[in-house]
Amino acid sequence: MRPPVLLFLLLTSIFSYVTCLSAEKEPLNIKNPQLNCVTQATQSLIAWNEFLRNDLEALHQDGWYIYSLGMQEHNEFAIHVGKRSLGSYFIRSGKIDNGILLLKAAANYFERAGNYEVLTETFNEIGNGYVYKSEPINAISFFMRSLKTGKKSDDPTSVFLAEINLAQAYLQMKQFDKAQAILQNYKTQALHFKKFEAVSSAYALLGTIAQANQKMALAKEFFLKSAKFGFRSNSNSLIGQAYTNFAIALFLENKIDLAKSYFEKALFYRLKTNNGRSIAESYFNLGDYYSQTANQYLAINYFKKSLNVAKKNDLFQDQIDALLALKECYIILNDQPNQLLIMNQLVECQQQKLNYSVQLMNQDNAVEQLVYEDKINYQAFMKIKQLNRYISEKNNLIFIFSLLLGVFFIGSIILMATQSIQTSRDN
Repeated sequence: MRPPVLLFLLLTSIFSYVTCLSAEKEPLNIKNPQLNCVTQATQSLIAWNEFLRNDLEALHQDGWYIYSLGMQEHNEFAIHVGKRSLGSYFIRSGKIDNGILLLKAAANYFERAGNYEVLTETFNEIGNGYVYKSEPINAISFFMRSLKTGKKSDDPTSVFLAEINLAQAYLQMKQFDKAQAILQNYKTQALHFKKFEAVSSAYALLGTIAQANQKMALAKEFFLKSAKFGFRSNSNSLIGQAYTNFAIALFLENKIDLAKSYFEKALFYRLKTNNGRSIAESYFNLGDYYSQTANQYLAINYFKKSLNVAKKNDLFQDQIDALLALKECYIILNDQPNQLLIMNQLVECQQQKLNYSVQLMNQDNAVEQLVYEDKINYQAFMKIKQLNRYISEKNNLIFIFSLLLGVFFIGSIILMATQSIQTSRDN
């Protein structure tokens, strides 16, 4: 009886081997390109807020890197993390329409993925883009979507994340009472969660409202509180904005020299952010200070710095503002050659602005095509992947069937041989 037992053990061992072979999974590999891609994209998501606050150029570089990595590895998560970063950069660097387009593409992905925390932030960013375009109605629509989505997020701060930007949209519409009520609620919740950067932003906007209502003492109080919480948040952009607002309040009270020191402090912190628009504004403010104090040559120096930064960042309205200010300086100095030069530059800048608008339209079409091609390429990649998996499964089944058939055939031969030997012995 031993041969049948051996046969049973042989068949069992082979069957166990085949079963293990069919159920085998790819071992976890730290160097796996897909794992590496997802890991880097996740790190990019974490770094996004820090880059957004303090270093826009780093945000730009990181966005392109993650997007390119995602395209290389056909990883949809990384692709849309990159798009979100690029969109946030573009809305702050003059390419607002392209930025909004990329952010909307990212929002569609994160909505499908059910990542409500990131989706809340992305809707908020789209709203910010429309604020920068001075389209408050469109902005309010996305801020409301952000607030609604925030209720589904695991992060408790997502519930009120977009309120401050919603208030800013109402400010653009001159609805000060509604903006102030939203800001007070936002500030209270931000304080509860110790979100000092958010508190700083709320005080800055409250100061802007007080300033618009000619309540200068209250405005200064709010701006100083904004600076205080800005320091606690370590946000260079917020500290710079708070100092700028405070300097403007002092300037309007004719405390000119004191205002200058705060304009200089604002410039110091804004230079750390690499944010072209805010840096151009700081140079312009200092130029305005020197112009108002009858020091036209120093004013010209700062207006030119503002102009150069605006040119570097394709900020055409900021260029126009700086050129108009320079023209006024040259009028005061009775410098007609430079007046004529500035007028020619103004005409050229207006033409560049028009050409840039046309270029943006073409870029929008290109980005739309890029988003569409990404979608088609990813769908094609997934279909090929499914087909390969199907073929692999079929091949595994054929292999298993062939192996079992072979085992059965060998087993039959062994069994027949055993029976033949047993019959010979019996005879």
